[in-house]
Amino acid sequence: MALPKARIGIRHTDRVRHVIDLPVDIVTSASADALDAVSSASLWTEAATVDGRTYIDVSDDDRLEVQWGMHLEEVMKGGFGGLGYRRELANDNAVIEVRGGLIIDMFDPITPQGFDYGYVRRRTAHGSVAASQILSPTTWIDGSYGLTYQWGVLATTWNGTPDANGGLYTEELFPDSRLRHALSGGIAQFIPATRSALRGRYRFYADDFDVQAHTVSGEWLQWMGSRAYVRLGYRFHRQSAVDFFVGEPSVGLYESGARRTSDSDLAAFDAHEWSTQLVFFLNRNGPRGTESLNLSFSRYTRPYFELHRIGMGYSRTF
Repeated sequence: MALPKARIGIRHTDRVRHVIDLPVDIVTSASADALDAVSSASLWTEAATVDGRTYIDVSDDDRLEVQWGMHLEEVMKGGFGGLGYRRELANDNAVIEVRGGLIIDMFDPITPQGFDYGYVRRRTAHGSVAASQILSPTTWIDGSYGLTYQWGVLATTWNGTPDANGGLYTEELFPDSRLRHALSGGIAQFIPATRSALRGRYRFYADDFDVQAHTVSGEWLQWMGSRAYVRLGYRFHRQSAVDFFVGEPSVGLYESGARRTSDSDLAAFDAHEWSTQLVFFLNRNGPRGTESLNLSFSRYTRPYFELHRIGMGYSRTF
């Protein structure tokens, strides 16, 4: 289950504001892979994050963003930070954004053989550039490219890979670094006659683990009177497996020293997600109101895994 997520917004000055997100999650049976099925490492997992952002309006068209935060999850601890720049062009009809940041995670891995090597680190440096353009009063497009480089211990250390020699499990063995690319684009169209909006998006992903992934998503939003709207969405994801994925037990994996993983997240699969959300505004003091309630439901499926999620929220703008 997921506990409530809080968002706090603070107006510091006319040009500086702060936003702090405080999500807390409690997940049961998060993984059923390999060693975890025996050790029950994910039987009950608690996680909490503090994610803070400061927005500084340098001018009417330029904005700086400073991000900071930390994450705690069982034996994992981490911190992150980043900078961003946003520029509005063509009378605010176009926007360009540049972002970059660093994530440092520390965790205590225990191998399937029971060895504890003490705390290890995983570092992630990321950067992105994005642009959006209003094509007409009812049409909007956007695109982005992101580059991510990871180094350190990249394996999920409590998972194991099946070794056909005696039915034992050996720990996963990953390369020391990973380079990832992501390219995406989207379009949104408002239909005044029906007070509807359509949104579509495509994302291509590739990395040096030989993974390629394609994600296509679409949404339909429909106003229901003057105080409520409903959103329906669908997302399809297809990916290939990493080039060192082991699907069946193999002999001599531990002795060979070969790269290996049996993590289902890194296998080849197709995934589907259906979602719906209802938003109701408690008042109409402004274009969208200052107070609203929302109720959402989503269903995610892929081979050997299915997730149903229900969400409820309250929002108020001061």
